[in-house]
Amino acid sequence: MERVNDFMTERYIQHNPNVPDGKDAAVSGLTRVVTELFPNFRFELKRAIADGDYVVLHGRMVRGKGADGKDTVDRSEMDIYRFENGKIVEH
Repeated sequence: MERVNDFMTERYIQHNPNVPDGKDAAVSGLTRVVTELFPNFRFELKRAIADGDYVVLHGRMVRGKGADGKDTVDRSEMDIYRFENGKIVEH
């Protein structure tokens, strides 16, 4: 999370109604997910599509290993990001 300044602007807009806008809110939420809730979390990227200032990522969110030793797949995920000057301004 220490490199978030390299990739995200202060005025970051989050369109998920359960997540507040702003870089600090994004960092706080992501930090909680990957350190407290799901320390073995990973995102398996399947494809990336870019068109102008927009990038679409498609992949799987995996929480980690279940009791049976198999991956617990949370869901398939598609995220759309808008960039300005090489940094994320909208998700």
